[in-house]
Amino acid sequence: MDEIFEFLTLRQTGKIDRNIPAVLFGKDFWDDVIDFEALKDWGAIGENDDDMFLITNSVDEALEHLSQKMEVAPVEY
Repeated sequence: MDEIFEFLTLRQTGKIDRNIPAVLFGKDFWDDVIDFEALKDWGAIGENDDDMFLITNSVDEALEHLSQKMEVAPVEY
């Protein structure tokens, strides 16, 4: 939990200015433990902050998500 909220804080404050996706494995656990809708309702996180996370049980879904969301820095020669 500490790392999740640290990640959100760093993104919200602009300390991390890149799109770094995160995957939380164990959908039943995370759906039970973190209520992103309640956090939004109380103003603890922004309206789209939960878009930074994928909660899944599937390795294939995680790979697809990471592949789509990762920003690749251009190679400089």
